[in-house]
Amino acid sequence: MRSNKKWQCITLVILGISLVLALTKCEKQKNFKYISNPPNPDIGMNVWEFIQKKDSFSLMKKAIERAGLRNYYDQKEGKTFILPLNEAFRAYVEDNGYASISEIPVPILKYVLLYHIVDNEVLTSDTGLVKTDPQPYETENGQKMYLSHNNNYQLIINEGTSRNWTIQVSNLEATNGVIQISPAVVYYSAAVPEVENPDLQRDTVEAIQDGYVNNGWKKTENYSNENLIKVKNVGADVEGGIYDRRGFLMFDLNDLKKEGNLRTAVVELGVSFTAAKGIPLYLLSVSDNNWNENSLTWVNAPQADPDPVSSLISKKVDIFKWDVTDYVSEKLGNPGKISFKIDAEEGSDETDEFYSHRSSSGLPPSLILTFTSGNSNLSMGTNEGIKVSRSGFKALSEDVLEMNGAAHADIIYTVETLPSDGWLVNGETILKQGDTFTQLDIDANNIVYVHNGKSTSNDSFSLSVEDLDGGLIDPFTVDIIVQ
Repeated sequence: MRSNKKWQCITLVILGISLVLALTKCEKQKNFKYISNPPNPDIGMNVWEFIQKKDSFSLMKKAIERAGLRNYYDQKEGKTFILPLNEAFRAYVEDNGYASISEIPVPILKYVLLYHIVDNEVLTSDTGLVKTDPQPYETENGQKMYLSHNNNYQLIINEGTSRNWTIQVSNLEATNGVIQISPAVVYYSAAVPEVENPDLQRDTVEAIQDGYVNNGWKKTENYSNENLIKVKNVGADVEGGIYDRRGFLMFDLNDLKKEGNLRTAVVELGVSFTAAKGIPLYLLSVSDNNWNENSLTWVNAPQADPDPVSSLISKKVDIFKWDVTDYVSEKLGNPGKISFKIDAEEGSDETDEFYSHRSSSGLPPSLILTFTSGNSNLSMGTNEGIKVSRSGFKALSEDVLEMNGAAHADIIYTVETLPSDGWLVNGETILKQGDTFTQLDIDANNIVYVHNGKSTSNDSFSLSVEDLDGGLIDPFTVDIIVQ
């Protein structure tokens, strides 16, 4: 165990009381602040003793005992122990459909807990631990954990991956290692990169009609002389909704020039102004395409379907984007005009203004579609199977499972049959029959097989594969040798 060193760092002080005493009675620290404090808190006990003494870790204690891992916390030295609070385990149990920790299969629980033990002592004062530059560390389950810190010298877990967490209390030194207290059960799941597909084709159509309407004493006015589309939802309770504004858009799918299988369809509006309160903005379908921007008013505006086609949360950006892929896909069989109404959350009272197709100073309303070629070359590639120890786990990789003929982001696996003596895991989620993942997930080692510990010599599961151009590979078996 390293001794305390004098170093410049920031440590957490809660309500003016020492960290150790604060954790004795409270599960979640609130209203904390940071002050400069040279030494790390030395708690004078090993990690297992610390867990036993704190009510905040009663579920962690139960999980460790169920998994048979007490010796790691009681006897192992030179480790960093990530300790999730009770609320973290409650969330994990609920998210994965268990009634309690007692229902979690022991091999799964062991796999999860061993990821929370880093095979090194890591303090945020370490010179090798760099802000916004995550460094890889080995964990006891064999997966990598990426560690960095923020400006407040709080440890950050897996920054730069698909999910990261900020440690709630950092740098408690036990007699056999370092303790970092977490608000969540953490896991590794690499971010799947955006990969440019050379076979994709992009097509853009601009709005042929757009405008907005205003309620109240202006409900009969038309605003086609303006170059903006204005949206505001004050609500009927405020002077009868006299300040309410709604936007309208019309596109003609006959203007499309590209063909193929639709991959994405996005409505984009250039932002002239937004209050960016973080409120929902909805795009709703309008079935009546006979409206005209030169005569559109609140009184004669067409009705919209009550359920949104798409929504977004307002923020300070130059372009607002709504995903309308499913909606447009249904329309391409019989292309024609389509219309949308833009509305904000009821009573949100935020002003948003977008450039009209009449404006010369900003991006006009656009419907941007991306097509794949429609010509599939999907074929079976590598299927070597995997080897795993009894009660062990193994991540799939492209060396053992890889399909050919399409961009890896477009190769989609479907779980047809599950392993009989184990589980497939993606991040924190145990996959079920019918669940899907991509070749990129395999490339990033996100898909893990966990053996259930039975005395078996082999196991297997089956997958089918498709790509976005309609290619199909019938279900096949992935063999597992249990050693």
